[in-house]
Amino acid sequence: MTFLNTLPKILLPLSLLMLIGCGSDFEEMEKWEKPEVNAGSDQLHTLPKASITLNGSVKIFPKNAYTIKGIQWTQVSGPAQLTILNDSEAVATIANPTTAGTYEFQLYAKDSGDRTNTDRVKIVLQEAVATSLARKTAGYSDDFQATWELVADHYSGYADIEQQWHELYQPYLVKAENTMSDENWQSLLENMLEELDDPKLVIQAPTQYQMASAYSTKLPATRESASASALHWKNDNGVGVITFNDLSAISMDQLSSELSSAVQGLTDVEELQLAFSQPDSINEQTLLKLMAFFTRQPTGLVIYPSDNHLVTLSASPFAIHSTVTVLGEHHNAAIAEFNQYLQGQQYGEPSYSYFPSFVVPAVY
Repeated sequence: MTFLNTLPKILLPLSLLMLIGCGSDFEEMEKWEKPEVNAGSDQLHTLPKASITLNGSVKIFPKNAYTIKGIQWTQVSGPAQLTILNDSEAVATIANPTTAGTYEFQLYAKDSGDRTNTDRVKIVLQEAVATSLARKTAGYSDDFQATWELVADHYSGYADIEQQWHELYQPYLVKAENTMSDENWQSLLENMLEELDDPKLVIQAPTQYQMASAYSTKLPATRESASASALHWKNDNGVGVITFNDLSAISMDQLSSELSSAVQGLTDVEELQLAFSQPDSINEQTLLKLMAFFTRQPTGLVIYPSDNHLVTLSASPFAIHSTVTVLGEHHNAAIAEFNQYLQGQQYGEPSYSYFPSFVVPAVY
């Protein structure tokens, strides 16, 4: 290390002493002691919301003495697990959150002097007013009206189902007027969407609400502390095979940790095959996590509908295999979409059009 390289770090303590001598306030001094991290202002949004931007920033002082070594966004709490796209950058994105409630996210930064700092931001997601009001009434005809209008006004694929959606209105309105319980209302919605047969229109099941409400930093994040593993992997005659287990109750942190370990254990193979033993356990947020993890080159993810929000997914340091494919044929919409994304990555496509699922609210 040359004298010129060490000079800034020698001068830093002297500069701090000069600041003290000049009577500078404590806040001005404090920013020289660790990275300045700002997770952005708290946010309030009304569902549905195709994407939300986490507007973070990280600064270091003095600039010539240190550099930013690492940035990481994590979810601290909230009623559902969400995938943070570009979570190692100051500005990150959440795609298609569907569960109302209060979420908290933390931005962490570390510099070349191993100094660290964090900051947190809260994001409140609220239901549409009509949906919220309908929940409070005794009957279900207003719930049906609110649901029908929500799909008509906000679903990105509405143009493809418009005629059939109108045809379903009157007969199902009559059924809603004669509905007497939450269970019957749930069944009515399921029957209507089954008749519509659009895989992007989904209903959150009661079990998903219950699991979502349990999300916190206490969820297992490592293989050692988890009651079940997210996956297992092997080298099968020069081909890497990763088999995913039941992912419905696995935290995103645990999935990332185990997937990273598996890929690192298979660095000596060129081809990677992915198998899903329980495909129905893959939800949309898990899909987004897998898409980001296996992004080989910077890819523009165009998130529809109206705002056509473009997120440039950074190349993942773990996307090192020349070929990544999904084993078998799957009717699960999320896995089919993931396979399509992997094919685009294989061919070097610079962008991918993503149409998020649309959650039809139920009553619980």
